[in-house]
Amino acid sequence: MNIVFFQVGETIIAVHTYEKATSFSKNATWVLSDPGTSVKITFYDPDGNAIEGETDKAMTKDSTGVYYYAFQTTGRAKGNYKALIVDTDGSQITHTPGGFTLE
Repeated sequence: MNIVFFQVGETIIAVHTYEKATSFSKNATWVLSDPGTSVKITFYDPDGNAIEGETDKAMTKDSTGVYYYAFQTTGRAKGNYKALIVDTDGSQITHTPGGFTLE
């Protein structure tokens, strides 16, 4: 996980890609795809609490397999934040963690 630094007041654009394997062999090719159910993101404050109003937020589809969400930092406390993206494709669920620091 890479930690990126932002200033309080900046808008953070979280970008996420979702890929599927074309087969389950060692030579599989991975292609951008859309999960069948949803792509959601949750943000956690420096104390590890889910941020009210920023839990299970649907990410916006930009193109096939590419999603984004704009997180507003105005009025937020300085510190290390975490984010968790959850892709749901039927019964298959994938978790992708991330994080950033507000200075």
